[in-house]
Amino acid sequence: MMTTMNTTTAKPSSPYLLRLPPAALAGIAEALCPHCTEDPAFSPWVSPIHGGGGRALLANTHALASLAATCRVLYDIVCPILYHQPQCLPEQRLSLLRTLDSRPELARRVKVLRLDLALGYQIKDDDDRAFVLDLAVEYGWTSEDQEMLDIHEGWRTGYNGVDQDHPSNLLIAMCRNLEKFSMAIGNGSYFMFLDSTTLRRLKDVYVTHSDTEMGTHLASLQDLFLAAPRLETFTSNMTSGAGDEDLYLKNLLHLRLTWSSISAECLRTLLRSCPRLESFSYEAGGVTVGDEQFGPKILRRLLARYAPQLKRLDINLLYGYNMSNWNHRREDEEGGDDGGPEPAPPFAALSHLETLVIEPRLLNDWDGQQPLATLFPQSLRSLTVWHRGPGDKLGVDDLKAFASTARTLLPNLTVLNVYDAQ
Repeated sequence: MMTTMNTTTAKPSSPYLLRLPPAALAGIAEALCPHCTEDPAFSPWVSPIHGGGGRALLANTHALASLAATCRVLYDIVCPILYHQPQCLPEQRLSLLRTLDSRPELARRVKVLRLDLALGYQIKDDDDRAFVLDLAVEYGWTSEDQEMLDIHEGWRTGYNGVDQDHPSNLLIAMCRNLEKFSMAIGNGSYFMFLDSTTLRRLKDVYVTHSDTEMGTHLASLQDLFLAAPRLETFTSNMTSGAGDEDLYLKNLLHLRLTWSSISAECLRTLLRSCPRLESFSYEAGGVTVGDEQFGPKILRRLLARYAPQLKRLDINLLYGYNMSNWNHRREDEEGGDDGGPEPAPPFAALSHLETLVIEPRLLNDWDGQQPLATLFPQSLRSLTVWHRGPGDKLGVDDLKAFASTARTLLPNLTVLNVYDAQ
């Protein structure tokens, strides 16, 4: 009796991962996506080349890329999610530009971008440089624009606008579904490829000045503000001015200026430009940023006139006071008719204010006759005071007395924090 053997090789079964339905596979990819998880550790403002959340962000992005490279099935599912928040270091921008230009469906997937300064970066290949220039022309770059750029390059040592500015600006223009982005701003030209209302989904922007001195003039960002009519949150590190013409920020809810130095006129422009503003945070940066700084009196007048709807106010003018030896102008009395009268209790006009963070010098004109609690609106729920020592007119005993009377005079107050900032 002869027996025969079946020599047919059976196909190996599919890996267990691929047996999952596509929706489950997409869920796994989204769990690794910094944009989809909305984990604070994956903030777009954290550089991937620095510690903590930056390294975690980079590790998760690499994990997504590895998953996409596993097979065609996973590539089709994971790749669109991978491009929600692509890594974009200066040396990677040209490659990302080429990818998004050749695959516009991926450009539509980009939700978050972090663009660090490309200072010193050069496009060495002639074909790459020609590609960038051709793409710029496609987005409206003209010979007149190039002439202006040549002028900038003539007086700025080590600056090359095509190499250092164009790739970042083109990426922003290509990714029209952006929701958040952060960018280092130098002294070049920015957002020149944006048309009005092209970034209709953009809600959150962070810009930082790239140098250690002077700062960003917000009027130079008007093209960005026009392109993003639904912008809700704007943060600027090292701001030195805003001009005297209104900025297009009519839907802005949250404004945060860190390490900045602006005049009373610029403060007026900002507050007048943001009729819906709910929170305002300001940290004075001193003479390394600008040569003018508004003072507490004009601040209170302008807030009462232009932002009575504020719910949160966080003001730190410490470095705006230490300027006597630097010919630094602190504007307390200026403001003109537009500033309006000084509110009787300093913050009483802010009848919707719930959270207030201040240092006592903002209340240095308090005469000590009326209870301290009467200086604040009854809507206040949380007060934080950064006490700076014996130099503050508002002393520890005053704050203790405030704590004893606040319960009856400020019925909504539930949090009182006093910190020693020395």
